[in-house]
Amino acid sequence: MNYPEDIDDYIDNINNNQEDLPDYIDDDDDNQNDDNQDNIFINPVPGPRVILPVVNNPNNEPINKKKISIPDDMINDNIYKDSLKLYNLRTNTDILYERNTIITESGKKIYFFVKTSKLESGDIPQVDKLIFTNEYNFKVKKNTIPSGINEIIFGVEYNKSIDKDGLPSELEVLEFKCDFNQDLIIDTSPRIEYETYICVLPRKIKKINLGECYNREIKSDSLPESLETLIIGNSFNKRMKFFSAHLKHLELGTGYQHMFKEGELPQTLENLILGNEYNQEFKKGVLPKSLLNLKLGNGYNQKFKKGVLPPELISLELGNKYNQEFDLDVLPKSLKTLCIGNDFNQKIFNHILHEGLLILKLGDAYDIQLVEGTLPEGLQGLKLGDKYNYEFTKGILPNSLTLLGLGSKYSHKIEEDVWPNSINDLVLVGSVHNLPIINNLPFINNIAFINLQIDVNNLPVSIQTISLINKEGIKHLTKIPFGCEII
Repeated sequence: MNYPEDIDDYIDNINNNQEDLPDYIDDDDDNQNDDNQDNIFINPVPGPRVILPVVNNPNNEPINKKKISIPDDMINDNIYKDSLKLYNLRTNTDILYERNTIITESGKKIYFFVKTSKLESGDIPQVDKLIFTNEYNFKVKKNTIPSGINEIIFGVEYNKSIDKDGLPSELEVLEFKCDFNQDLIIDTSPRIEYETYICVLPRKIKKINLGECYNREIKSDSLPESLETLIIGNSFNKRMKFFSAHLKHLELGTGYQHMFKEGELPQTLENLILGNEYNQEFKKGVLPKSLLNLKLGNGYNQKFKKGVLPPELISLELGNKYNQEFDLDVLPKSLKTLCIGNDFNQKIFNHILHEGLLILKLGDAYDIQLVEGTLPEGLQGLKLGDKYNYEFTKGILPNSLTLLGLGSKYSHKIEEDVWPNSINDLVLVGSVHNLPIINNLPFINNIAFINLQIDVNNLPVSIQTISLINKEGIKHLTKIPFGCEII
């Protein structure tokens, strides 16, 4: 197999047939839990070189550098002939168009509007997606953006009102970056007649990202009923009382610290992400039964009581400060992914983790020996942090395990009768403490080193791929099996 740049992406999706695993776990784009780093599963490698075509530059004229916002979902590994090389798109600093440009990606036409003068009717062609330069900051007037556009991204400096019919009625995705902080109102609200300095939203929008600076009250007529995804950044601290009846994904940043009451969150909600300062206890009945994925930031440290977590929950991610013991039957039987941050160091008793759990990650502070029966049969991915240094004995590791990750302090070899035959992939830091296990590996297919610091010359002949997260570690691979691929 080919390891991704971030080993977490592999362990999170270890079962490719498990469609219910959430996409957002350890997502680099999530800026609310940046401090929640797993030392054993990190990605120090810079982003990929990305090449995109310049469609409307037939004369191949020189193009000067210019700042423009490019969203992360445009980053791809596709290679196009006669194209313009773009580097480090994640920083939004080195984009290159000096004039308005159309590109095509995945069959969609995307228009980059880089003018910093006022938008006029006819300026925008018929495209699927519109992206404004970071510097653009003029009010959007009626009918200046053509119909048919279903996604619009405003740049960092945009903070102006938007007239009724300023946005196309077909719009489904709307994103603001940093400075935006205008009152919202749907286009059917009577408030339009007397309110000024408002942003009028069409009624079919499904996804809104209000950016980092947004901190306005959300009223009953602020958001359309069609809304399925709402993301608000770290400045937002107004208590939310009104939610779309169709909302599926809610993400609130560091500033939000208000307790949710029973019945407030919609019964359609599937994904809930709360920021690093949120530390309010969830009462029974607050989290809707529809919830599948719950991610709580680094500040959360409230003990869960029986019946609080929804019965169909698939994924639970708890931040670095979480350090509460789990009682029997607190975790739902539906749970497939459990990730706990670096401060957690509570004993996990037998039968706390139900069969059906696929992935378990425990942070760097975890220093309690696992015993037979702790890990459920069916577990496929196990990650242990830096402090864990207990020898595995027979029966501790379930026979279903396919990936094992160990920290920099792990210093024991694993006997052949202890090692499940199902394990194909091993992730190690590659420190001097790891030598006993490195020199006594069973027949596995793939190994990854996070930061290889010791010479390796005794890998089993079964190794097919060696992944080096820190590429400088290649100098320590003094002997590799024949036919092995280094990636």
